[in-house]
Amino acid sequence: MVQIMILTENIANETYFYEKLQRLNHEAFVSCSVLNSWRSGQKIDSWIKNFSLLVISETIADNDALKLLDTVKKHDIFLLRKLDEYPLKEEKSDLELQGFYHWIFSQASLTELRESLFFLRELDQTSLGQHLAHDDAYLQNTLTIFREKLPPINRQIFLALEKQNGQVISREQLSTQIWGYCNRSSLSQLSSRMKTIKQTIFEEFSYDHAICTEWKNGYSFSNSFYQEVIKKVIAS
Repeated sequence: MVQIMILTENIANETYFYEKLQRLNHEAFVSCSVLNSWRSGQKIDSWIKNFSLLVISETIADNDALKLLDTVKKHDIFLLRKLDEYPLKEEKSDLELQGFYHWIFSQASLTELRESLFFLRELDQTSLGQHLAHDDAYLQNTLTIFREKLPPINRQIFLALEKQNGQVISREQLSTQIWGYCNRSSLSQLSSRMKTIKQTIFEEFSYDHAICTEWKNGYSFSNSFYQEVIKKVIAS
C-alpha cells in the first residue's frame, strides 16, 4: 500500500481516479483545501511529508503546477502530473525537465494504472535517487539484454510486435512472417509461444498483461507496456 495525495481544483473530478486507486489497495487523499492553503501562503510541508506520491490533477493550471513543484521538490516524494489526454513526445520531455517523475492518464483503465504505478511497490525499500537511476539508458540496456535472452523464434515474435508501434498484428500475418506459412499447427504454436513470452516479460519488467490478445484481430503490446517501455526506448 502506498500513501498518495491528489491535489485538485475539484474533488468530484477525481472520483474515477480515486476509486481505481482504492481498488489497487493504495491509500489516497484528495484535497482542494491543501491547494488553497498553499495559495494563501501557508506552508503545506506537514501534509506533504506524510505521503510517498503527490499527484497534481489536470484541473490545476500549468503555472500553478510548476510553482507547486518548487514548493515540494525538497521532499523525498514522487511527483506525477495527471493529464486528460496522452502527451506528445515533446510534452513528455517537458514534464521530465520540469521535475515530474511521470504522468498518468486521468481515464486510465485499472490495468494501465496498475502498470504505470508498478514502481511504487518498492518505495518503502528504495530511495528516491535509486528510482531516478532507472532512466532511459538503463531501460534501453535492460530491453536489449531481454531481447538477446529470448529463444530465436520468441525473439522474432517480440520484434515483430515492436515494429507494430502499439498496433494490432493479425495471427495469420504474424504466423506467415515467422514461419513463412499459416495453418492450424502454426497458429497453435504461436498461441503457446505468446503465453511464454508474456510470462518472460512479467518476470523481467513486472507487466503481467504486456501482450493483448484481441479476438478475431490478433496481438499487440498493451498500451502501458508499449508507452512505458518500448516507445520510451525507441524515443531515447
